[in-house]
Amino acid sequence: MWQRFLAICCLCVYSAWALAFDWFTPRLDSRLWKISKTGQPDSYLLGTYHIGKSSDRLSPQLLRVVQQSELVITEVLMPVTPQLANSSDIQAMRRQLYANNGQTLSSQIGQTEFQQLKQRMAAHPNTQAAVARLEELTPWGALMVQSSIRPQGLQSATGVDTLVSKAAIEHRIRLGSLERYQDVTRVYRQLPVAKIRELIDANNRYPEQSDAQSRRLYELYHSKRYAELMRLSADSSQYNKGLSPEAVAYWQQWLEQHVLQPRNRHWMPQILQTLPKQPTLIAVGMGHLVDDTGIIMQLRQHGYTVEPVSEQ
Repeated sequence: MWQRFLAICCLCVYSAWALAFDWFTPRLDSRLWKISKTGQPDSYLLGTYHIGKSSDRLSPQLLRVVQQSELVITEVLMPVTPQLANSSDIQAMRRQLYANNGQTLSSQIGQTEFQQLKQRMAAHPNTQAAVARLEELTPWGALMVQSSIRPQGLQSATGVDTLVSKAAIEHRIRLGSLERYQDVTRVYRQLPVAKIRELIDANNRYPEQSDAQSRRLYELYHSKRYAELMRLSADSSQYNKGLSPEAVAYWQQWLEQHVLQPRNRHWMPQILQTLPKQPTLIAVGMGHLVDDTGIIMQLRQHGYTVEPVSEQ
């Protein structure tokens, strides 16, 4: 459930009219990039998509990159083992989800929206368990749970970042992360309830559009049509049914200015400290590779050569 929520941070789900944020610089003609600098070991940057099909596997080239690395870093530590799935970090985030100060969710988002959300969650195996305590969820927690409803046939267990983490564990490669789950959710906890209610309502009334967009993003990513993927991320107005133009602009600005850009800047000091020490694979969502604040451009500004790698 948690991984699907994080996909919102990394590939724009509600995006249109990208003005300040540049989804096309640098041009993404690869998801895999080599990072090099004189006197330092070579490392790699991988743009990921967080959900996949059950048949998905790492390509031989990506598997070799994992095996040659001494450290694999993802956005957060993926819960690929029982120890990680029950980590204190994830438990702390779950407590935050239900820190609703004695209020009920239905009183905050509306009884109609609450009942529609309850019905949707009950119909999906990965969210059924959360129905019993739905009234205790915070509004932002409800948005998180709703976002974890995936199209049939797509799952977080075979998202690229999860596959990379599993391969690292299999080959005894050390895992690291750029932030904790609590760090990711901070901007969601600050969202106005009225905006959350508006988005939950649109998702409830038009669930087919989020499924269609997830499938389209998956198709573009795995067919290596990265330029088209960025165009869709920059303007997905065809999937914004149920939201006013003002609401679409709000969520676009929120994603770019309060999620993508701040996280990119926050991650960079850790990345710069890590790269000189050992060969490293950094795996983050594709949306974090673009813009002047993206990982590629920031690394270049710090003297690194960052070049696309053609996958066979």
